[in-house]
Amino acid sequence: MLTEKGSAVGIVLAAILILVSSFLPWGYVTVGLGGADEITFDFGPFISSRVTLTAWNSHISTAHIMLPNWLIVLVGVLAAATYLLRSTAPEGKRAMLVVALASYGLLHSAFASYILNTSLNSNASYGVFLTILAFASILAILVGRRRYRQPAILKTP
Repeated sequence: MLTEKGSAVGIVLAAILILVSSFLPWGYVTVGLGGADEITFDFGPFISSRVTLTAWNSHISTAHIMLPNWLIVLVGVLAAATYLLRSTAPEGKRAMLVVALASYGLLHSAFASYILNTSLNSNASYGVFLTILAFASILAILVGRRRYRQPAILKTP
């Protein structure tokens, strides 16, 4: 059974993992293969180079919307802060906000991993997978806590 203190420690540790993994390589993109592009044009149009992506220098783009990957760090820190601040809302509403933030972070990082794994000349690395693991851990902690909580009727004073 997860206690309130144990859950808070787990969520804070997951947020720290999100912050640390944002500086780790999320993936690699090879550019400049047989043609000029904006990154390698100064060095020569036929020189290939490998660019390392992190959460701080990359983004995901879909349907004319560009979302920077550093939003994931913000979401992770907000999820931990929201869980720790008891005065923001009752526990049920607070937990739902943390679930919503963690779900967004999980979807965003999973989509970034999907794009890196399926795009031409790119591959994902361990930073994005650690981020996915951290957000999944936050959700598992909240689901486990919700599952084992006693109903209000059975609580003893």
